[in-house]
Amino acid sequence: MSSLSTSSNTRSNNQRFLDIFWNLISPDPNIRNQAVATLILSIDFCQKRHETNTSTITTTTSITLSSNSDVCGESDEYVRNRFCAELTYSLKRLIDGLASGREGARMGFSIALTELIINFPIIPLEMIVTQLFSSHPVDFITNVKD
Repeated sequence: MSSLSTSSNTRSNNQRFLDIFWNLISPDPNIRNQAVATLILSIDFCQKRHETNTSTITTTTSITLSSNSDVCGESDEYVRNRFCAELTYSLKRLIDGLASGREGARMGFSIALTELIINFPIIPLEMIVTQLFSSHPVDFITNVKD
């Protein structure tokens, strides 16, 4: 019974984490700012737990990152060892979302990405630039009309 309860709690926690991204695209700046703060606090908690556990166990999550062999220009093993799954997922989702046409999405995702960079200096800027160019090729960027 406790493993079923734990599984249910994990799904619930994952859903709450994913729901933060919906609030990031809110047209209301107060909701967006609260979502950014919640995202940073959630990732900080997960990253600290990951850093504590990394030396002895590999953490897993039900959040799927990508089907690519690398994430943000780094090998999966490098990323798994350094970053919690929530941080890796957030980086990819925020960078991908910068091109969204939804109202508030570009603003919310860019603020959240900026806060991640500021609050987690372990993220190499080269990794972010690589993911930006991978997710948003130059020919795509030059053809976007606001």
